[in-house]
Amino acid sequence: MITPEEEKEQKAAFAKRLRRLRRTNDLSQQETAEALGVPLARYSNWEQARAVPSIAIIPRIADLFHITIDELLGVTSAEVEASLIKKLGHLNSTQRAALDNLLVAMFPELHEK
Repeated sequence: MITPEEEKEQKAAFAKRLRRLRRTNDLSQQETAEALGVPLARYSNWEQARAVPSIAIIPRIADLFHITIDELLGVTSAEVEASLIKKLGHLNSTQRAALDNLLVAMFPELHEK
């Protein structure tokens, strides 16, 4: 369970990331709000950590800045890898074999014999 303090920290980190992305892309808050189809006040609240965007708008924000949703939300590749490794550790032998077959089919160049 996330604590209220952790939630506040995550909101602040998201706001900072959003502001950095907007500035890096040389956009004003007004231009960004218009591109996302939201009122300026709503967008401004996101950058000030007063609110967070709804789940429906997250993909539009990521698309606007040409980044993944993971990047927008601050999920690092190390966290993604750790999560995958944990999940792989719970596979039984049949599941591991099926996954290996899938990977060979998807990436034959990596499995040359």
